[in-house]
Amino acid sequence: MVVLLCLLLCFGPVLSFLIPESCDTMDCKLDHVMHIVFKQQGILDQQSRQIVALEKQLSTMSCTKDNTGQNQTESGTTTKGVHNTQSLLSGPQTTIPSFYAVKSRDQRDLAKGERIMFETAITNAFKAYDIYSGVFKVPLKGAYAFTWTIAMNNIDNHACFSLFVNDVVVGQTYLWNNGSDAVSTGFSVVEVNSGDDVYMSLCNVSQPLGEIISDIYRKTSFAGWCIACVG
Repeated sequence: MVVLLCLLLCFGPVLSFLIPESCDTMDCKLDHVMHIVFKQQGILDQQSRQIVALEKQLSTMSCTKDNTGQNQTESGTTTKGVHNTQSLLSGPQTTIPSFYAVKSRDQRDLAKGERIMFETAITNAFKAYDIYSGVFKVPLKGAYAFTWTIAMNNIDNHACFSLFVNDVVVGQTYLWNNGSDAVSTGFSVVEVNSGDDVYMSLCNVSQPLGEIISDIYRKTSFAGWCIACVG
């Protein structure tokens, strides 16, 4: 409940147009925010399944072209099969830039302003997310949705997390673990330009305490996708 309240307070101006005016209680607004987050996660999961299906289709097409070229060569023709190894994810066939990356190892000895790394890319259309820098390089101009979920362990751990576009903070959440393990989730909708850098970082305003974790019970993750792109 504390995390959801922080999310609503931090992103109220961004999400206000999605919450009905008739929803005038805090519980009602929190329910609508959770509905938005789950709905967007569902869209991302659907896109991941579509990408896997496209990759399988490309593999089948490549094998068919190889076999056709071999048969033509054996029959005395000079036409050769074309083996196109270009991934659908890096070309114009994919119209929705999107990525979903998770942390594969804990991040300890945290310092304010430190980049948060997500070392495993599960979805990476256009190959725009770099697992080595933690940066999503915007491939197409447009309006994008970004969401992050960060887990910490142990009592009295606390940290502030910022979503950056280039050097500008466009989203922020705060986690204070006053009980057992805790998770902070944030969501932002921003307009970005092609070539902009989007990444997560610990806030510059306070010294964090504790460790960022990711294990079989909860995944520290970072995701984004284009809502409306130009080009």
